[in-house]
Amino acid sequence: TPTGSGTVGDIVYTSDPSFGKYIGWVFTPQGWKRFGLISTERDLDTWVLGDENNNGRLGIGTTAADRAGVNANFRGALDVRGQIVADKLLMTGISTFQGTTIFEDVEIERLKVTGSNDVTGVSTFSKQVIIGAGITANQLKVTGISTFTGAGTPVIMQHKADKTFASSAVSHATSPAFITISGHGYFTGEKVQYVAGSTPIGGLTDRRTYFIIRRDTNSIKLATTLANALSDTSIDLSSTGAGTHKFILRSKSSDSVAASSADGVGLSVDQLHVVGIATFPAAVTLTNVNISQINVSGLSTFNDAIDINATSEFSQPVNINATFNANGDVNLGNATSDTITATGRFDSDLVPSTDGARDLGTSSLEWQDIFIDGTAKIDTLTVDESASIASNLSVNGTSTFNGNINLGNATSDQISVTGRFVDHLIPHLDGVKDLGTSSIEWRNLFLDGTAHIDTLDVDAN
Repeated sequence: TPTGSGTVGDIVYTSDPSFGKYIGWVFTPQGWKRFGLISTERDLDTWVLGDENNNGRLGIGTTAADRAGVNANFRGALDVRGQIVADKLLMTGISTFQGTTIFEDVEIERLKVTGSNDVTGVSTFSKQVIIGAGITANQLKVTGISTFTGAGTPVIMQHKADKTFASSAVSHATSPAFITISGHGYFTGEKVQYVAGSTPIGGLTDRRTYFIIRRDTNSIKLATTLANALSDTSIDLSSTGAGTHKFILRSKSSDSVAASSADGVGLSVDQLHVVGIATFPAAVTLTNVNISQINVSGLSTFNDAIDINATSEFSQPVNINATFNANGDVNLGNATSDTITATGRFDSDLVPSTDGARDLGTSSLEWQDIFIDGTAKIDTLTVDESASIASNLSVNGTSTFNGNINLGNATSDQISVTGRFVDHLIPHLDGVKDLGTSSIEWRNLFLDGTAHIDTLDVDAN
C-alpha cells in the first residue's frame, strides 16, 4: 500500500498484477483504496477481499468496516449495517452477533450466547452443551451430555401455564365453595400447588398441593386427595384471603390437547447432569439416577434404585417402589411430633451406634409387647407390672425379687430348690403357716440348734 498522502484521484499501479490481487490504488478522501480485482472468466463468481498479507474488510451500509466487534487478530471482516438474508450460512470459526439475529434452519459447530436466546422450534445438540444461565424451552432433545451451571437460575420445563386469580374470584359463601378462573383448562384429578397471595384463602395452606374438581369451563373446586376429587368431595373455603393467588400444575396434565401442543415439554436425554436448580412441573420419569442434592416440594415416586449421597428434602410424601439406599448418616423426622411407620419387615440386625447408650421407648412412652424367639440378654431387668413366662426361665447370677412373690399357681406345680439358703425362713404371720400338711409331710428335720415348738405331737416313735 502506498505511504503518505496524495491528491484525490491519484493512481498508483502495482508492480505485480497477478491473479487474486489488484491493479493498483487510488487516493480517496478516506485515504488509499485498492481497485481492479484481477481474475479470470472462470473466477467471475468469486470475490476475494484481502490476502495473506493484508486485513481485507467489507463494509455494507457503511463507509468503513471498523465497527466495534471487528477483531484485528483475524484476517478479513464483514461489517453489515443492515440485514443478511442467506439460504445457507457457513461459519467455521467464532461468530459474534451483537443484535437480534433470526435463524430458521442453522447448523452451528460452536455457539456462544451472552444475551437472550429465544428458540421457538426444535433444537438438536449432538455434543456437549454448557448453559450458564436459565433456559426456557418448548421442546428440548439432548443426545449427549448437557451441563446446567446457572448460579441460582433454575431450568424450568413448563407443561401448563400457572393460573393466577384475585381474591374476589373465591366464592366462599356458596355451598360448595368454588373459584372462578376464566378458561382455566384444568380437569378433575389434576394436582396443583396453591401459592397464596398476601393472605391465604380460608381452608387452604400456602404451598400445599390439592386436587382439582372441574366445576365447568371457568370454575373449579378443590379436594385434599385424589379420591376426594373423583368423588366430588370438596374443601369448604371459609374466606377469600387477600392479594393475587396462584395455582401451579404439579402432575401430568389430563388435558390431551395441552399435552400434544407446542406449549408442552418433551425431554429425552441419555444423561442429564444438573449442577443448579432444576424444576419439572410435569411428570418426570427417572430410571437410574445418582443425585448429589435434591429438594422436592411435590409427590415423588421412584420406581428404580435411587442413591442420594447428600442432603435431601421432601416436603410432600415420597413413594419408592424399589430398593432405597441411603448412604451416610440418616435422620428420620426432625420433631417429636413426626411419626415413622415401618410396614415392611427388617432383614438385618438393629444395632445401636453406642453400647448401653440408646433406649427403646421412654418411661412415659413404652412399647406394647415384645416378641423374642431367641435369648434376651439384659443387664438389669425391672418389671413395672406383672410378668408371665410360658416356658422355662433360666437366671444366672444373683436375682432380686421385690414385692409379693407367688411360686406356682396350682398344687400340681413343683418347686425345686437346688441351691442353699443363706438367710432365715420366716413366715408372714406368727403361728399361721405350716410346713407340709397332715397328708403330705416333710421327711426328716435336721436342726443343729434349738427347736422352739409350742406343742409337739409325735405320730410314730
